[in-house]
Amino acid sequence: MKAFLSLFFLLIILNSKTLDAQVKPALKFPGTPFQGTKQYCDLKPLKYKVTIKGYDVTIVEYYKNEKPTIVTGTYKKGKLFTNNPTEKKYKMSGAYYAIYPESFGYSNLEGGDFILFELCR
Repeated sequence: MKAFLSLFFLLIILNSKTLDAQVKPALKFPGTPFQGTKQYCDLKPLKYKVTIKGYDVTIVEYYKNEKPTIVTGTYKKGKLFTNNPTEKKYKMSGAYYAIYPESFGYSNLEGGDFILFELCR
């Protein structure tokens, strides 16, 4: 009877450890605000769709019926470096865009302020 109880207790402990291993959170990428796709809007007909997969970022700008503008980039040490010509022209690498879970923005280049957009509702 003691052997049966010991074996039963051992199986319960092993089973609970394997359950813990299966509910670990998804892979995290430090320095990125979220994973997946989010859309950010303003009162204007301007809208942004931001997709983050790993450390790679795609920003698509939609304005009325014009052709969308696509910017790609990569997070390095918590900063976003993109192929945006404005970012390169003004030497703002890693400081032009600001992406947060609830908002998205870009520098207005005049005073260091950001033009922010909230999540679309």
